[in-house]
Amino acid sequence: MKIERENSWVDQILAWADYFDLSQTVVPRDESKLLKLTHLHLYACSITEIPKEFGRLNSLENIELSSNRLSEIPKQLGQLKNLKLLGLSDNQLTNIPSEISNLKNLEQLFLARNRLTKIPNTIGLLSKLSALILTENFIISLPNEISKLKNLKVLSISQNKLKSLPENIDKCRSLEKLSLDVNFIKNLPKSFHHLQQLQSLHMWQNELQSLPENIIELKALKSINLDKIIFEKLTKAQTRWLDSISDVVIL
Repeated sequence: MKIERENSWVDQILAWADYFDLSQTVVPRDESKLLKLTHLHLYACSITEIPKEFGRLNSLENIELSSNRLSEIPKQLGQLKNLKLLGLSDNQLTNIPSEISNLKNLEQLFLARNRLTKIPNTIGLLSKLSALILTENFIISLPNEISKLKNLKVLSISQNKLKSLPENIDKCRSLEKLSLDVNFIKNLPKSFHHLQQLQSLHMWQNELQSLPENIIELKALKSINLDKIIFEKLTKAQTRWLDSISDVVIL
């Protein structure tokens, strides 16, 4: 059921808030308070749409919209220049607008358990992004532009449909945690060993048959999981390297 729109952008946000019975402590019914709003926590509120007028709320730094029923988000969210965290997990999203790249201060983006098949190439413009959570979607590939995320520390793309990683993923030099479990990855990029800050690597249930010989150069690694078939094919040098890692799980 569509919300009836009134004239001003404030009226439209208020009509939306009333329609979904959102508390006034969460969504103020006053323009000045709306414009000062820095955090918006709307977890599990059965929301089916977000008004495009949200783009007017320029003070927002944190938006939590996980566990709703959203099938799309308005491109106007890209106008929120101060936004640092955007939580959209557990919705029904099939697409992320390219305008998300305008969120120059965004540090954390949560998109787990949606219906995404891809993420926009413009993701590489989010220069401050430190955490990108894409778990349990239908993503077939990651754009090469992800290599531009120089501050990315956490990338979780477990339980998707990935067949490979971008060859230039090693450019994500700040990466500390990489979760690749339950995909269809056959090989790791040749330059994978350049991820010298990597501390956690999860990659069980893929189609990997072996690891690149130079993976032993990942000296910072503290946690790893891998399939038994890979473990049985490790070289002696790789076995010694695995013995030096404190948290090892063979599945």
